[in-house]
Parts: sequence; C-alpha cells; structure tokens
Amino acid sequence: QSLGTVSDLLSKLSLSEQKMISVTPTEKISATIEILRKSGISQAPVVDEKGWVKGIVTEENIFHSLYDGKVASNDSVEKIMNSSIEFITGNDTIEH
Repeated sequence: QSLGTVSDLLSKLSLSEQKMISVTPTEKISATIEILRKSGISQAPVVDEKGWVKGIVTEENIFHSLYDGKVASNDSVEKIMNSSIEFITGNDTIEH
C-alpha cells in the first residue's frame, strides 16, 4: 500500500503554503550561514534569478570548505554548492 504522494505529505504537514528558504548562487557564505541560523535549518536550495534550482548548500559543506581553507566566508556559495541533486514532483510517491 502506498504512503501517498509528495503533495499529500506536504499538505498534511502544512508546508505547501510556507515560503521556501533559499539562497542565490552569488550569496556570500557568511550571509548564507546567517540565513540558515536564523531559519533554524541546516541546508537550503540554491536558486538563480529565474527561479531554477541550481544546487543545494548544507552546513556540512560550508563547515568543511571553510575548515579546509577551500573558501573564505566572503566567497559565494556557488563555489561550494552541491549541484548533483535529484528532483521530485508533487505527483511522485513517498516510496520514490
């Protein structure tokens, strides 16, 4: 038996009407850290000016990139975002 669709889950969680927290590819890492902290989230999609998702940035890749000296806090998130992501639609099943 199916657990339902992604849309079903979002409706039950009342998440479908909430604003998605995202950052732009040119957002500074320091500003991204503040957005994640203030929002109480550990990751955010990276969305371009046309609304296309280009990748995702996580606390983990921010931390490791800063710690390893690969980036500075004033660099943009496009340097560290993970662009290898899988997309789903509202019609996909939870089991997908």
